[in-house]
Amino acid sequence: MNCRDCNVIVFNFSSLHKEILSQYSEGSPLLQLNAGPPVVFQNHLTTSNWPYQALASQHTGQDLKEHRVFNNWYHNDIHWKKFNLKTDIIDPKTPVLLELAKENGMRTIFWGGKPHPSFYDGAVGFHRGADVVVKRSFHYQTDVPELSQQLDSSGRFFAFVNITRVHFPHLILPGGWSHPEYPLPKDSQIPATEELFWVENSLGWKRLNKLVEANLDAFPPNFLRRKSEQRAAYWYLEAARFLDRGRGRENFLAHYRRAIKYSEEMINSVIEDLRQKNLLQKTLIVITADTGDNLMTTYLGDDGHRWHNYITYMQQTPESFSIPLVFYFPESEKKLDLPPLTNHTDLIPTFQDLLAWKSRGASSGESVFSDAVYERRWLHSFNYRPGKAPTVFLHNKNGVLVNEAGHGGRYYEKSTKKIFSADEEREGSSELRRASVPYLPLLNDPALLEINEKIRAETQAP
Repeated sequence: MNCRDCNVIVFNFSSLHKEILSQYSEGSPLLQLNAGPPVVFQNHLTTSNWPYQALASQHTGQDLKEHRVFNNWYHNDIHWKKFNLKTDIIDPKTPVLLELAKENGMRTIFWGGKPHPSFYDGAVGFHRGADVVVKRSFHYQTDVPELSQQLDSSGRFFAFVNITRVHFPHLILPGGWSHPEYPLPKDSQIPATEELFWVENSLGWKRLNKLVEANLDAFPPNFLRRKSEQRAAYWYLEAARFLDRGRGRENFLAHYRRAIKYSEEMINSVIEDLRQKNLLQKTLIVITADTGDNLMTTYLGDDGHRWHNYITYMQQTPESFSIPLVFYFPESEKKLDLPPLTNHTDLIPTFQDLLAWKSRGASSGESVFSDAVYERRWLHSFNYRPGKAPTVFLHNKNGVLVNEAGHGGRYYEKSTKKIFSADEEREGSSELRRASVPYLPLLNDPALLEINEKIRAETQAP
């Protein structure tokens, strides 16, 4: 595989459930792109199930232990303002993706920001090296002309375009958009449109508050306890789903499908513009994501309880780590499905391979088209949020082994949707236990534990 003279557009979704896409589910109508047959990586993984940390891996080619970008200003401001936690930035000495593209003669374009300014804060370094910076995500269909204008023939371009439309809660679309095959759910307590969502948010969710008080039997006890721990918008959208009772899961999924279809129309409009400019035949299009999404996938624990039936990327299931990686090469002739284990650290080496870049910067990964990725038996991820225990994850193609400070290990098996003790023998789980040993010191990282001790001392003070 090579694309030495190609332009590149990376459409990077925030928290995308890959199994719902046409590239991964035969017969699915979602995210069908008019760019020819895709090359699909079946086992692509995120380095963290928090987007901010995963994005740092995408742009540096390093895992979390190497780049150490954990905290951002936005979440610090919301949750930890009184603790004066620092915002972590990418080491200025570490070349990021767009810097490498620019060094190799490409005109560089970055889209990212509102409605997720936290993940794309310029001070962190995500868009270092960008010639063009748009401080918002590719979020509305009215954004298409601006991006299309930037993708011209004045030299090879490399565009990194973030899409937050399917990220919770932005999956609720503007009221002006409709599609006959993706109607709004009927008789739902979920706000029907983006405009109604923001009205309810500005009014303090009074309507849903009254419904919650009148229907306490609709909610599991642990959900009601979480009200004081979560941002109101997230909690109330989940509350609306529970209030819809038996229809709740399907009603939420209806909004998710609509958001993907809306995004698909945007991407296809950009593709059509490239075709009209005679640029599509020399442009590589990449679809990927920062994290996966549990999307209410339920796992049964060995205690008989049902776990993780919420819509979020911050769960520990394989679905929260499994992300798409799809390439549309110019004039591709047939679809290819490739099986190796790959992750965010492989993105920069892959572009070095395909585009003949002279450097891979500080990346520790491998090209996804190399022989080396086929030798992998496992990959690891790491997650940390202030106030919560650091967690190490080991992945194979069958599931994920979770190692959390202060808790026994757990193994999530994707095929059975069951949770097992880490000591129970499942296919490949013993290998993951052995592989996890070098990463366990991360659970006791002094800098992270110091932050947690500071928060714990303050929050538990009388």
